[in-house]
Amino acid sequence: MGILRRLPTPATVIPVQALGELYNVLVRKTGRSAAEARTSVMAWATTYPTANTTRSALVAAAELAAAHRLGIWDSLILAVSAENGCGFLLSEEL
Repeated sequence: MGILRRLPTPATVIPVQALGELYNVLVRKTGRSAAEARTSVMAWATTYPTANTTRSALVAAAELAAAHRLGIWDSLILAVSAENGCGFLLSEEL
């Protein structure tokens, strides 16, 4: 969490897909209630700008997934990040 506190907020973007995955992790892996997970996700969404999934990101994600045997949801995070000029990606699984 320390690295996140040092990131400049205007230069940080969160793919909407990542917020959905955060919600699932909070509910399924940490046992938080749906209301608690919603509160956490909304806090992230209001603190940092979000990046929406576009049709071109979906196409790129499908190509990444097929070419590199990645999961589609991870590929979507990569594609949206690339579309938004991401130079540094933090991920739990990637």
